[in-house]
Amino acid sequence: MAVENMNAVQSLVQANARPMSAASTLQTGILALMMIMMFTMDGRFQSLFGMVGHFFKGLRRSLPELCGIAICFVMTCYVCSLDMDPPGLDATQKLVREFWPIMKDPDTLLAIHGMLRCIILVSVWYRARRSWPVPASFLHFSALSLLAQVHQYTQAEFGLEGPFAGNSKMAMVILNLVMTLAIARKHKLETGERLYPLAMLSVVLVTSYVCSANFLTIAPEVGSNVVFSFAIFMDAAATFHLAVFVCQSASLGELGNSQADGLMLVILLQKVVKGYYFLDGFGLLPNSTLESVGAEPPSTKEFGVGSPMQLIAAAQIANIAFATLASVAFFLGRYLAQDDKAVQVPANLQTDEDRAQRTAAMQARAAQRATPAPPPVPVGKLSTIVF
Repeated sequence: MAVENMNAVQSLVQANARPMSAASTLQTGILALMMIMMFTMDGRFQSLFGMVGHFFKGLRRSLPELCGIAICFVMTCYVCSLDMDPPGLDATQKLVREFWPIMKDPDTLLAIHGMLRCIILVSVWYRARRSWPVPASFLHFSALSLLAQVHQYTQAEFGLEGPFAGNSKMAMVILNLVMTLAIARKHKLETGERLYPLAMLSVVLVTSYVCSANFLTIAPEVGSNVVFSFAIFMDAAATFHLAVFVCQSASLGELGNSQADGLMLVILLQKVVKGYYFLDGFGLLPNSTLESVGAEPPSTKEFGVGSPMQLIAAAQIANIAFATLASVAFFLGRYLAQDDKAVQVPANLQTDEDRAQRTAAMQARAAQRATPAPPPVPVGKLSTIVF
């Protein structure tokens, strides 16, 4: 009897499975449609959908910089593919090339860093037609860093190895220096922003003192080693001033019309590339090149004076942190500035009441301009006020 009841239940379920499944699917679809309609009617969920729209608009504004990054990496891969293994490589160099199968050598990251700086400067020049995306201090400290790098790469000990060995890095540094000086001059002519030589000189003096007490012994000359650290710390100072500038612009709501989306992404990528190079070279990463070839991390007692590795690593981490802060502040400030903009009603959609209020406001402003201003209150010494 129980078996017959079970068979009857199974047959009933099988007979009604198809229409019940279709009905449940229809009900689920209707419920999902109602939830989507409710979400779109709610302003909070409209903001979420608006963020997706802003994301795609940001990608469209970043298209020139993204194309530049793609060209940079295609060029790097092409140059690295032309580099054949030269004869006379020792076992360590072969292991390094096996660890870097595409770039062939970690020094290729420095070449990518120089090409990304070119993209940054071109983007600054291009975006400056609408509004300046960087402060003058960013350009000045960048120029000092590049000037120190020009002196640095005149020494054979600081030359790159791998596919970009030779004068390629020197050519990129000189090109970047010329572009930075030209952009700084354009910034001065268009904005009239004054220099603060005392504040800038104080930063340079403090940085020089720190570098003179903490430097890596790469070259036989002490001055070249100090300049190597000086260039790194000047780059960190430039990124710090950029982060402060972007945060201030975001707090004042001045980023609503900015087009520097791609510029912020390239700056962040550039800092990550150089930071990865130094952290990998010092053996501070879990899977570094030194670990792959079985070499010991460099010791400050053998290759430096003071604590240069700790300071350089801290400067690279600070560079990445400042660039991340600038990027987050930019995108958040731009989104909030656009979200706070008042919606302007087109003239063909305005009502008679709107036109009357607009006319009354214009008449009030005209009457206010026609009213003479009261005489200024004298301020100064008593003798100046009386006589």
